[in-house]
Amino acid sequence: MDARKRGRPPKAPEKGRRQNYTFRMSDETRDHVIDAAARSGRSMSEELERIVEAHFQRADTLALMQQAVRAALEADRQAERERIRTAERERLSAPMTAYRAMLGGGTGQALQAALAGQYAGLKGN
Repeated sequence: MDARKRGRPPKAPEKGRRQNYTFRMSDETRDHVIDAAARSGRSMSEELERIVEAHFQRADTLALMQQAVRAALEADRQAERERIRTAERERLSAPMTAYRAMLGGGTGQALQAALAGQYAGLKGN
């Protein structure tokens, strides 16, 4: 009896070994794959492998793009929050600026006079 293995000899290691998978697909899908394989000059198996690899590359690219969009949106949100905080600080600092101006150099005389005038006006009513 001959001790040699039957079938095709194994591929060289540099070509890489691939697993064999069996799956079902519709006749229409099969026709699309056959047409694509014929146009590209690949076998049906090679074309299916290329299609699956392209799908995952697009999925990876899409995930990176989504991550970049999320980061840009978050940066915009933070910038808007900071703009609102700055505007609120400016709005709230206006009375303090007026108060400091009324103090006129730190003596407080202008403020005292203004408050006295307001108090007198309230007493008169």
